Amino acid sequence: RLAIGHPSFTPEGLALIARFLGKKISLTSFSLVSAPIDKDSQKLLAHSLKKNKSLSELALLSNGLKLPAILDKNDLSSLSRLTSLDLSHNSLPKSGAGILAEFLGTNNTLVSLVLSKCRIGTKSAEVFLPVLNGNTTLLTLDLSRNFLNNDIAPTIVALLKSNATLSLLDLRENKALKAKGRRWEYRYNHELRQHEQTPVQPKGRELIIERALFDTSSLDAIASSSNHTCALKMGGKVLGTSDEGLLRKIQSLENEGLKIRLKVVLALTEKNKGLFDVQRF
Repeated sequence: RLAIGHPSFTPEGLALIARFLGKKISLTSFSLVSAPIDKDSQKLLAHSLKKNKSLSELALLSNGLKLPAILDKNDLSSLSRLTSLDLSHNSLPKSGAGILAEFLGTNNTLVSLVLSKCRIGTKSAEVFLPVLNGNTTLLTLDLSRNFLNNDIAPTIVALLKSNATLSLLDLRENKALKAKGRRWEYRYNHELRQHEQTPVQPKGRELIIERALFDTSSLDAIASSSNHTCALKMGGKVLGTSDEGLLRKIQSLENEGLKIRLKVVLALTEKNKGLFDVQRF
């Protein structure tokens, strides 16, 4: 295991590091923090990482990279041995999201992917997240501190309803991904000369909870249409009196039957009391 880095690192120093990584060594974990990586250094690192056959954990943090950077679109299999990849505090523009999607689509070893504070917008996320719908190896996905907004909710819902392997999804500090809006929308009907209220459709975090983790439209939906494997970190409150922290604790339990029973109790007592049917209990 090797973890190094400093803002004062020069291209010459990075060239030495790249040369070291390219040798036949038994290093399994490498982390480079706060060292600025220019285009030439990026090429050297990418080449050395292809040659290295022992590395399974890679972290490049705060390097000024425009991701996917080290991923060579012509040889995505070169990093197929990685089980952990952390590229936090860099940048992932939409132009790089396609290559990341290709990499994730061909990788069957990655267990942890951390893309925190990578300036990821909704359009970029919509490119690579669908690839993970059928993924069976990734356990942790960190997309915290990015620029995701309410429009990403349907993509997250599709991911959570399709993927039963992911055990932790971190969406914290995506400030445009709102907790909830108003329950009712009020409008003035000029023809009837009176105010009317209509229910507001859920958005953002509320939509993710209601459609993916805690579908209370029926008792069957709670059991069969809700994701029971992924602990979701978003912060704030769910519509109603329960909060996301409580639901995350339920999701983290090992016994799926217990999870479902707790969700049913939560639904009947707080979320949708109309589900109660004497004949079914």
